[in-house]
Amino acid sequence: MDHSDHSQFEIINELKAILSNCDELTSILPNLIECFVNEENAEVLTEVISLLLGPAVQALPLPDVDRTIFQPFLPLIKDYLSKTLSSIHELLKSQVSINHLVPEITRLLEVCVHILTDIESLLVYLVSLEQVSVADTFNVPKNIVEIVYHVFIHCQKSQEDYKEAFTAVRSELMSLFHKCHNVQLNLFILLNEKLKFKCTLEDEVQLLLDVLDILSSMGEVMADLDAKSLVEHWKGYVQLTLNYAVYLRSRLCVDRPINYLAININQQLSNIIFTSSDKKVALRSLKITTLELKVLIKLCENYKGYLVNCHRELLNCLVSLAMHASQEVAPGVAAQVLAGAAPLLTTLIPDPLFLKIYFEYADKLHLCSLDTQVGYCKLNNILLKKLIHLYSKDEEVKELWFKPSVPVVENVFKILHQCSRNGSLFEVQEDDIYQALLVHIAAFLVASCTEEMFPQLERLLVRQLLQPSLWPAMFSSDLLCLIARFGCSELCLQLASLLCALLSEWQAWDWQRPEWVYVSWSLSRLLRLLSPHHLQAFPSCLPSLPSLVTDITTFLTASVSVNTVVMFQSLMERFMVVKDIADLLPNSDSTLTEAVCEVWRHVSMPPDVESTESSHWFLGLYSALVTITCGLADSLSNCHISYILDVLIQATSVNSSILQCGSCLFLRSLATKNLVNDSSQTQVCRKMSSLFVHLMQKTDPLTKQIAMDTFSFLAYVTKYEQIVADTVANDCQLQVEITNYLEGVPTTASEKSLSEHLKCLQQEFVHKCKRRNRVDELQFEETVENRPSKKLKSSFDVDSVSIALQRMEKDLDLIEECRSSITMTPSQVSSLINIYMRLGKIVK
Repeated sequence: MDHSDHSQFEIINELKAILSNCDELTSILPNLIECFVNEENAEVLTEVISLLLGPAVQALPLPDVDRTIFQPFLPLIKDYLSKTLSSIHELLKSQVSINHLVPEITRLLEVCVHILTDIESLLVYLVSLEQVSVADTFNVPKNIVEIVYHVFIHCQKSQEDYKEAFTAVRSELMSLFHKCHNVQLNLFILLNEKLKFKCTLEDEVQLLLDVLDILSSMGEVMADLDAKSLVEHWKGYVQLTLNYAVYLRSRLCVDRPINYLAININQQLSNIIFTSSDKKVALRSLKITTLELKVLIKLCENYKGYLVNCHRELLNCLVSLAMHASQEVAPGVAAQVLAGAAPLLTTLIPDPLFLKIYFEYADKLHLCSLDTQVGYCKLNNILLKKLIHLYSKDEEVKELWFKPSVPVVENVFKILHQCSRNGSLFEVQEDDIYQALLVHIAAFLVASCTEEMFPQLERLLVRQLLQPSLWPAMFSSDLLCLIARFGCSELCLQLASLLCALLSEWQAWDWQRPEWVYVSWSLSRLLRLLSPHHLQAFPSCLPSLPSLVTDITTFLTASVSVNTVVMFQSLMERFMVVKDIADLLPNSDSTLTEAVCEVWRHVSMPPDVESTESSHWFLGLYSALVTITCGLADSLSNCHISYILDVLIQATSVNSSILQCGSCLFLRSLATKNLVNDSSQTQVCRKMSSLFVHLMQKTDPLTKQIAMDTFSFLAYVTKYEQIVADTVANDCQLQVEITNYLEGVPTTASEKSLSEHLKCLQQEFVHKCKRRNRVDELQFEETVENRPSKKLKSSFDVDSVSIALQRMEKDLDLIEECRSSITMTPSQVSSLINIYMRLGKIVK
């Protein structure tokens, strides 16, 4: 019988009649392809699909079904479904009104639902069979997964594509989605529970890879659909990848799903943070994030060592997880989501590619937002905890993260350099990021640093001290102190000796730089950690001071030259090392004290210290020597103090604020000292009083203020009252000034006219080389015969005299008013008498 001449309806009727006869059924099936070629009658085509996927499949032996039905007809069914969905899109793009479109769109959607129902029935039948092989159903998995993928894409874009028609066909779209979801579930049951792929056969392995690739893309589409279907999808996908992980690791590209999941987790975390007020949205995001994080961890664990291009997104995900750890988010987030950072990081730690990306990330950290910087710092702390636990267990981890030059510690300093460019990371955060980094890296080093690693670590920390960046240098100093504290006193002495040697080799011109401050400060901190026994041994590490005597004598008598500069540099190099740590050294170290006092015996004020070009060099030496001596004040004898005071009294005759402030500094260091009760004690007290008098009589307001402050401090703390009494004994004016200062009485100056004020400024605020008697110069121009010129350059006219007399009358009125309420001091009375006598001479 020639079946090609029959109509489509006749073929269908004949198909129904011969379903029980396998031979005739097999012969008629090729003629059904004509139904898919001529698609005018959708009812006929859907009935054909139902017969093919239902009774026809069940009527034939399973080994013959794939060849006769699945292979020729499933691709045709897939194409027909795709064309039906495309027809819907064409209708939506047309200019026809919605009322006319809805019936046709509804009919097409019902056709799609009918086809999916038949596919679901097919999958249910296959699952119900006792034995199903991949060879018997070779064309089923890929074709059906592609059908499901296309339908989900249509559902994902439905609200955007349907626009006004969406509401009218909403129920049909929901039916389409739910039916597709059911097909998806049955497909996963077939793949994971019934079919067993023989991975020794290339065809079956390639089929599995193709199916997994489509499923990976499907997961990206379903993220915008229902959360439940998304959960079911990723569960099925992960189970399928785990079942065949041993065979697929080298071939399956898991980078794409991992990258997608990592990016989506970041987005979901942001939704949780910024929409936490909307509990429904936050809860949905939380469920999705929890699921995706579990899937991500499973994929990374089972394909460890075969990850290629996903480490950067994984690191971004880890940073995001750590970044939101301190945020106020929906309840349960920390337990369900943020806890996933630790196991994910544990999986990635042995991966060399992750290590490379992790360290490169820190190079561009300054370009990231503040939250990202915080997240990376917190992630670094989690990493350090993990490394402490893995150090003794995993040799591979030890090779990667600990050698050759302690890269983990280097990365922490890189973080400090990058994040401290504007200082905001360590200044505005509620959580102390700096402290957390310091504690974790210290714990890491104490737990894992070996004898082989320590020299490299020591060089790294010292190198950070020698850079002009505050936060890295401070971190290095703190870390040195913590290491010394956890170690022994010998280690602390070794570190202190190293820093002292650095200072000894320092260039004299650089001791005002930040690096000098960092190293000197770190040395002083280490000295405080030394035991008394080791502190006694430390002065032997200092540069030799006795040779300073000869050098200073030579320096002060030498003319300015290149040799003088070199000599000054050598002196200051040795001075500055001792200066900053003198007060920390043991008082019983008589060698250092005697050496410093011997230097004082050879220090004298150059007669032209104010005018010579080398004056600032001498003042630098003098200032350093005073600072050293103040640190050794407790170990100075009365004779030493007496001689030093003589030099300081001599220095007050020089108009230099450096010399005068240095004298105040030394007097302050003696305020709490107990002088030896011998014949020289009284002499020392008198010299201290004399030095105070010289300083407080200075006209420079800064020097006078510092001297007053030093004297008030000494007056309150010293037990030698003779110093206070002798200071004010012979000067009533000074006594009044000191009394007013101690009582906090503000000082008032007499009123001055504008011209007087300007002349006063002209006299005082002028460089010393230009200071001359400007008043005489303005008043007269001397002639050759030493007589006044006839024309005055600048003189007071009659009006100026009148103004001065008026001002004097006002001043007299003020004095008379004050005289009635305030008792005038003897010096004020003396000033009035002098004014009276001068006025008398003018009147005569």
